[in-house]
Amino acid sequence: MAQAEQRAAEGDLVAMYSLGYLYSEEGKSEESVARGLDYLQRAARAGVVAAQYLLGLKYLHGRQLPRDERKAVKWLAAAANQGSARALLVLSNLYGRGTGVERDLSTAKRLAQRAAELGEPMALQMVGLQLISGVNLPEDRERGIDYLKKAFRRGNAEAAYYLGREYLYGSHLERSPQNALHWFEQAAKQKHPLARLWLGELYRRGIGTEVDVERGLALQNETLADARPDIVNNFAWELAVNRRAELRDPALALKVAEPVQALRNSYAQLDTLAAVYAANARYDDAIAFQLRAIEKLPTDSGLADNFRARLNLYKNHEPYIE
Repeated sequence: MAQAEQRAAEGDLVAMYSLGYLYSEEGKSEESVARGLDYLQRAARAGVVAAQYLLGLKYLHGRQLPRDERKAVKWLAAAANQGSARALLVLSNLYGRGTGVERDLSTAKRLAQRAAELGEPMALQMVGLQLISGVNLPEDRERGIDYLKKAFRRGNAEAAYYLGREYLYGSHLERSPQNALHWFEQAAKQKHPLARLWLGELYRRGIGTEVDVERGLALQNETLADARPDIVNNFAWELAVNRRAELRDPALALKVAEPVQALRNSYAQLDTLAAVYAANARYDDAIAFQLRAIEKLPTDSGLADNFRARLNLYKNHEPYIE
């Protein structure tokens, strides 16, 4: 450590950044954290990309520094201008939301595309899906598939999961249960929970493969045992409201959703449980939970009309289908 301190004192930028990261992230005292932040700021001002990116994140999230979105944008932009793909992606999200800058969707798209061109895995996934769907970007399905495959090869299991979904649903790509099976298997190997749950469905129902109920249920039960509530919520929702009738399973949706009912405090989770009850023709329960979901909606959510439309369906004894 003393040698690194000496090199930093002599102007070694690598030593400055290394000490800044070490002290600010792992410092045990306020003094050591403050020392790390000083090194980090000196390295960032000297043009060290990694320091600029990390400093931007600290200001953005209020971690060890007071939250300051404008300073976050300043340092992330500095890193992005030097070709940091991660900074480009974060900056794209900030422009898309209008956080620390005026909202500018055109700039957000341009930054995301640049990050994807540089090989940033999450950017490759995001832009790939936009190219496949034609949302925000001109449709180019082959290029979109290529981007998702590149994202997966760079360690992004989510990209393989979404590729599996595209082939399973056939919304934008020609439907191919065999391709869906392949990409869910690839994502499942990296422990992607939703890929594992849907892979279990394909095994259980014999979609794209031979029926293997035991294997499918084992995979699903193992995944659900320690899945986060949002994962359970997503899976239950799709089983209940899927636009493809052959992929709906109201009974399984209920089995999945009800054990975590006590955790359902958010409007999204309440909305899901209402849809699951409606799919099982339990309309009184559906109405009760949808009313609770509407009560919890933030006033600026923009979802009130959709939630009330579902409530009206349930009152008319009709399920909601996407």
